[in-house]
Amino acid sequence: MRKQMSQIWHSALKKPVACEHLEGHPYCPLCGKKLAIKRIDSSILEENKVEYWLTKIFRQTLLGLFIAPGQRIRTFIQTDREVLTRPLPYLVLTAAVAKWTTDLANEMVQCDGNMLCQWALDNPVATQIIQAMLLAAVLRFVFFRNSGYNVWEFATLFVYLLAQGFLISSGFALFHFATGIDTSIWPALIARNAYLVFAVVQFFDDKSAWGVLKVVLAVLFAMMLFLGGALALALAMEWLKPLLSSIR
Repeated sequence: MRKQMSQIWHSALKKPVACEHLEGHPYCPLCGKKLAIKRIDSSILEENKVEYWLTKIFRQTLLGLFIAPGQRIRTFIQTDREVLTRPLPYLVLTAAVAKWTTDLANEMVQCDGNMLCQWALDNPVATQIIQAMLLAAVLRFVFFRNSGYNVWEFATLFVYLLAQGFLISSGFALFHFATGIDTSIWPALIARNAYLVFAVVQFFDDKSAWGVLKVVLAVLFAMMLFLGGALALALAMEWLKPLLSSIR
């Protein structure tokens, strides 16, 4: 199981290698890719495609990760890869939704020339993957070393949860757009982190006081590491900005 999760991540991140397909077969004997592909026609809009979006993405993933996030992700990791859509495509989809709602509500973060802040705004998916890996490392190597999960399984957990975080922020942006009431960034941050704690507690299925406290401490510790590292990097980039400008 751990090997499979690691392969999923590596295959998603590595550059694809072109295969010199052997023609004359319905499937390439070298890579297994289907070679006999029919031309696109109206069947691409058949009911099963619509059903996939309504069932797999909307009901099972989007709604399922709000109703029972920890339980669904645990099922995805342990027993059933079909219970949710894949984590990275889903993260990209929710990031696009968040970008659209933020632009709609005209909620623009001001970076005031900070290069790291601007990079994070321009690359929200990469930023969330870095945060997911940091959270995964903190859980795997600090707070939940004997949980039986590897770092890739924890990363999968947090990619899903951070994707839902995009949707939570989108909800606040739509509320701002519909009502004109500016809720600021804090309610969305509080809601996202409360959801994160709720989901991780459910993932471990430990609702004891110590179980909840461990999750809260793990999330706070990881967030402090993330923000501290980002602040240190931002200060370093500001300090190096004159040097980088002179080199250009």
